[in-house]
Amino acid sequence: MTPNATKNEKSQNMAQAVSENAGRPVMWLSDAIARHVLAHPDSLGTVAHRAGMYSAQLQSLADGGSNLRGTAPIEAVARALNLPPSQLREYRLAVVLDSMSSNLELLREAFLATMSPIERELIGDATFCALPLSETVKRLLVKHEMTQQELAEGIGVAQPVLSRLLNGHDRASVDLIETIAQALDVAPEVFVEYRMELVDDWLRQHPNRLDEFFDALHSEPLLAKYDAWTIRRLAAPLDSGPHELLKSLVDIVQAEGPVMAARVYELRLAASCSPMTKVNRSILNRATAAASRVGLLLDVDELDDQTQIHRILRVQGQASMIRRVLGGRQLWQVPPRELESVIQLTPAWKRGDSVTRIQDAVVSTYGVSHVSPRDTEHLNHCIMSCRKGGNACRTGGCSCSYGGRSRCCDQISKCHRRTAEASEEGRCGRYSPRS
Repeated sequence: MTPNATKNEKSQNMAQAVSENAGRPVMWLSDAIARHVLAHPDSLGTVAHRAGMYSAQLQSLADGGSNLRGTAPIEAVARALNLPPSQLREYRLAVVLDSMSSNLELLREAFLATMSPIERELIGDATFCALPLSETVKRLLVKHEMTQQELAEGIGVAQPVLSRLLNGHDRASVDLIETIAQALDVAPEVFVEYRMELVDDWLRQHPNRLDEFFDALHSEPLLAKYDAWTIRRLAAPLDSGPHELLKSLVDIVQAEGPVMAARVYELRLAASCSPMTKVNRSILNRATAAASRVGLLLDVDELDDQTQIHRILRVQGQASMIRRVLGGRQLWQVPPRELESVIQLTPAWKRGDSVTRIQDAVVSTYGVSHVSPRDTEHLNHCIMSCRKGGNACRTGGCSCSYGGRSRCCDQISKCHRRTAEASEEGRCGRYSPRS
């Protein structure tokens, strides 16, 4: 089984567990252990033994000072206590922090919440590094022409201790990261581990916000109703006068906007039982462009491909983006901003799941039964656009959010190549919804 498959299965199991245990009291591990010991003739050592750890490790885990990371230790303790893991706040904290390590927009949101309004104003739109402590320190050492030994001496620790920290064997404290930052002449929030530690501490002090973040990771996006245009018999575009043609196009956009021009063309041609020929497409392109020039329609090139048929149309007074059910549209006809908004509200996106799992989540949200290569290409484009959102920077020839080439970008690049190959051969694309 691949790591992605394992993570995806864990995500599904987690979502199911949250649904089953909704409404049950949530508590810290120390309170859960105290209740269990009072209700059962078990000692702390017995609970630790059942969880497969030493009493000191369990006590450290309950005190929040354990080096044990991730959800596995908490899940083991929950089993020993006969509790669902989601009832333990330490488990919720581990899930949220794990998601933030993959979804740096979520980490940024939580990190900014830990600050005062003045601190947030000072930071502004600063770009935070996504690289691990070891890689960031290596780059800074090269910049300052320092060795690891010199850095260790400068911060007052032994070189082997620093080496273990940089290699991820030991957990760096906030104080130590601040000392390293001072020695390297950078702000401590440059280091992702520093931001994670501050968020960890802040979430422990604000359990209500922790519960909000945890619940948000499992909430599905809410979609509004799609008001479809009612098809009526119209003359073919070639046989329509300019005024009648413009009026029919504006009527469609007024009913369904914001809407992709391709969807408008499809409806207009269906109303006249006309095929999508080169001539008809050219007439509709010129008509929508003319309607935009005279102010009857507003259009935006959200795909940035300079083609009239892919522009997003709306009339004055309509919102620029509305999250709606699919309606009569195909997935590739959903305006990019709308689709990106839905993507970012799926639990899979918030948890930082794989591209395939994000695709599954979007397809499930819209209730799509068949995904064409064109749908796949459009969906991947929007996922890539989401990944590039926020503080994008260019590293290693790839434009990714927060620098560095992300696993998601690599997966999507492969997906695009396979979709293109499939389209050339007349086959279905790489992605198909799971049964």
